[in-house]
Amino acid sequence: MIVEDESEISNLFSVILSQAGFVVGPFAYDGEEAVQEFRKHSEEVYVVLMDMRVPKKDGIEASMQIKEIRPDTKILMVNAYEIPRENTHLFDAILTKPVKREELVVAVSNALQSGKNRGETQ
Repeated sequence: MIVEDESEISNLFSVILSQAGFVVGPFAYDGEEAVQEFRKHSEEVYVVLMDMRVPKKDGIEASMQIKEIRPDTKILMVNAYEIPRENTHLFDAILTKPVKREELVVAVSNALQSGKNRGETQ
């Protein structure tokens, strides 16, 4: 799942991850929509790529609500700003914009792999 309010960045992440062989989607453009879409697709979403600064609910609040729905969800925070230390426990990785292609692919791959190691299926 990709949560990003800038469509160009969302599209770029989608293309990079699709080319790397990942199934991508759903998409959300604000934190409120992210929680709604996650509720609808929670059994299919294993990794959430979350922008920190999205409208309606920021990435931290949306991530907290997603973790309440399914605590084992892997959340990768994408941000151009520093994240408050008290919230870093919510994220399986923190990627700083601009994110390099390889860094994005490795982070998603690692998140999926760590889920498998705990008995989750892809």
